[in-house]
Amino acid sequence: MGNQFSYAVTLIIGGQIFAQGLVSLGLIESLLGALQTLSLNSIGLTSVLGGGMLGLSMVTGSNVAPLFTLVPLVPNIVAHLGLDPITTMLGMQNGASLGLFLSPISPVMVGVAGVAHIKSVDLLKRTAVPVLVALLTSCVGICLLY
Repeated sequence: MGNQFSYAVTLIIGGQIFAQGLVSLGLIESLLGALQTLSLNSIGLTSVLGGGMLGLSMVTGSNVAPLFTLVPLVPNIVAHLGLDPITTMLGMQNGASLGLFLSPISPVMVGVAGVAHIKSVDLLKRTAVPVLVALLTSCVGICLLY
């Protein structure tokens, strides 16, 4: 178990470096500029940013690194569009948290797969459908309640 979590710590550090690299390359500013030109409504912006966080969490294997990279930029984006920042950040946090369970390199998946002596991709196949159902359910809840 200790070996599995040493791999997990290495993956978290790598994910944070990757997320910082995205900022350094200017990809985040390009994304935000594109979102401002689209002038989406609250549901559209929440869906786009939540989906982006889902994808970044899957790639980096961490929900913290991409979330802390993008969340400070949200108030400026939504202020220009006249939208609610809380609704947008809820969707982002939702996508980041659930994207963690769709990443074969996330510490949770690596640790559980190591204890069960299976590949993390096999574990991912088992968790994909429930996680996607949870994502859709929580997105509908965010849209209805906020």
